[in-house]
Amino acid sequence: MDENSNVYTVEEVKNDLKYFAKGKKLYTTIVYHASIDARTVLEDSFESEYENNMYEDWIDFIINDITDEDVEKVQAVIDEILSR
Repeated sequence: MDENSNVYTVEEVKNDLKYFAKGKKLYTTIVYHASIDARTVLEDSFESEYENNMYEDWIDFIINDITDEDVEKVQAVIDEILSR
């Protein structure tokens, strides 16, 4: 990436070293892929709802009712959204 936020591959920089050697500042970046865990999302959401609106012990019933199949379905939706 240069000072104008243009992104170049390593290959492009190597192929045109004369252009990039003219006092241009280059910055490196890394690829980051979000990793969101469905079980954590569900538990955090239910915990927030419990703290703000629900009766005592509600959280225990809800958390125990989350199945692996529920988590897999939610994870599939999250993964699909993140893959776009």
